[in-house]
Amino acid sequence: MRLKKMAKIAMVIVTIVTYFTPIAVQAKENIIKTNENQNCPNIYGNYPENINAGRSRLALQGEWVYYGDQKGLFKVKRDGSSASQLSTDRADNINVVGDWVYYIRNKPIDKYYKLEMDSFDINGTYEDVYEFIKIKVDGTSKTLLDEGDTAVYEKNIMRCYVRDNIIFYMNLGGQVFRMDTEGQNKKKIIDNINGITGMYFDKDHIFYNDHQNNTYSINQDGSNPKKISQDGMWIVGISEQSIYYKKYSQETGGKVFLYKMSRLDSKISVVIKESVGQAIVLGQYIYYIGETGGSEALYRIKADGSHKTLIHTFHMNPSEPINIWGEYIYFRDYKLKASQEVEVFKIRNNDTKIEGNLLDKSLY
Repeated sequence: MRLKKMAKIAMVIVTIVTYFTPIAVQAKENIIKTNENQNCPNIYGNYPENINAGRSRLALQGEWVYYGDQKGLFKVKRDGSSASQLSTDRADNINVVGDWVYYIRNKPIDKYYKLEMDSFDINGTYEDVYEFIKIKVDGTSKTLLDEGDTAVYEKNIMRCYVRDNIIFYMNLGGQVFRMDTEGQNKKKIIDNINGITGMYFDKDHIFYNDHQNNTYSINQDGSNPKKISQDGMWIVGISEQSIYYKKYSQETGGKVFLYKMSRLDSKISVVIKESVGQAIVLGQYIYYIGETGGSEALYRIKADGSHKTLIHTFHMNPSEPINIWGEYIYFRDYKLKASQEVEVFKIRNNDTKIEGNLLDKSLY
C-alpha cells in the first residue's frame, strides 16, 4: 500500500515539477532569491508572501520538491522519482534551507498519532496546540524547536520564517523571537502588549501590525523599532518604493480597499477602490480576490491601479490563500461548477492562460 501511495505521488509531482523555477521574482526588486544552481541550498526558506498567508505548504530546494497535505510531509525529485514521506505531521509554514525542513504542525493527540485515518476523520485527532518543528531532508532527526501550550493559547506558534542560519517565529501572544537553526541563542525581538495580527519580512526589516491598528517596522536583530502608520495596514506586498496594504474603513462603506504608501515620503494613494479579499503582489502586478456578478473572482491589476483583468470566476468560496512560486500564481477551485472535485490551478505572471489539474487535490 505504501509503495502504491508513493507511486501515485510520484506521478502527480512529475506533471508539475517542470513548471517550477528557483525563486527569482522580477520587477518588484524582490529580495527573496535562491541559487539558480540546483546543487546549491536555499538561502531563504520560502516567500514572505506565502508565509504571511499562513498556508505555505510547498517549497523547493535544488532537485527536490517538499510539500505537506492531510497525510503528512513529503518530498520527491523534480523528475518524479524517489518519492518518500518524511513525517505524518500535518505541516504548513514550510521552509527548506540546507539539510533541514522547518514547519509548524498542529500537535496530534498521542494515542491517534500513528493511526492511518481518512482525511475527514483527522481534524478530531489534533489538539488545539501548534508547535514549531524541524526535520532533516531525509526524514530523520525530528526536533521540537518550540511548543504551544494547551493552557495558554497565546503561546501557540503562528508563523515561522528561515533565512540562512537564522529562524524568526511569532506566537499568538504578540511575541516574535529569533534564534539560530540549532535552536540556540534565542532572543525575543518583539513583545507587543496589544498582540500581533500579522508579520511581514523585508530585506532588513520585519513589519508587523497590532490590534490597535498600528503598524511598526523593526530591524531583524530587534533594534530600531518604529511606528510607521496608524492606518490599520494589512500588508500584502513590499517593494523598494512602496508598501501595499489593505484597510477596512467606515468611510468606504465598510469595504476593504487596497492602498500603497511610499517608503520615501509616506504618501498614501488608493490602488483598488472595491472590496478586496486576499491580495498578493508579484512584480508589477497585484492579484486579488474581488467580486463579479455575485460570485468571487481572481483579478489582476497593475500596481499603479490600471489594466484590471478578470482571470477566473470561482465556483467555490476561495478560502484557501493564493500562493506564489517562481513566476506563477497558484489557486484552487472546483473543477466544474456542479462538481465537488477540487483542483489546483496556476497562471504565469503577466499571462491570462490558466493551467489546471496541477497538484493532487489533497496536496495544496
